[in-house]
Amino acid sequence: MARARRKTGEQRTRTSTARERSALKCHAEACIDAFMQSVGYTDPSRRTDSLGVRYFQRGSASGFAYVFETKDDVILHTEAKVMDMPGDKDLVLPLFRELLELNLMLPGGTRLGIRNNQVVAGMTESARWLDNDQYGVCINRVMEFADAVDDKLEEKYGGTTQKRTSR
Repeated sequence: MARARRKTGEQRTRTSTARERSALKCHAEACIDAFMQSVGYTDPSRRTDSLGVRYFQRGSASGFAYVFETKDDVILHTEAKVMDMPGDKDLVLPLFRELLELNLMLPGGTRLGIRNNQVVAGMTESARWLDNDQYGVCINRVMEFADAVDDKLEEKYGGTTQKRTSR
């Protein structure tokens, strides 16, 4: 793989044109596909849906990554499921406290959050700030962290028979 060119401060902060954003999105998706191939997914298109979301598995963690354009940027988002929210409402507050404590100590941009009724690990970064190999680093960090904490948190807070309902 060719060595990535370090982006200058001006390249990272200036507003881009629609054409530049489109090219950066295509480049970012190619970097994700290259990462997928480097970790054993020989045909990334088989793990990519019609919206361009790429799906990953690492140990017991399932996750995904995608790139999207905003009015003036291109964003990489990667996320992995850690566990379902506990059905027992008495476990929710202690779980939230532990998630906040974990978030405080997480290095880099990886963080824990809640999406719908699931605890997830995630990272969102501007593609302007990422060199070629950093797309894979971001995905790997999220997947690795989710795989490292999912069993521990599930054992401590999961396994209740009640199903949590959305409001």
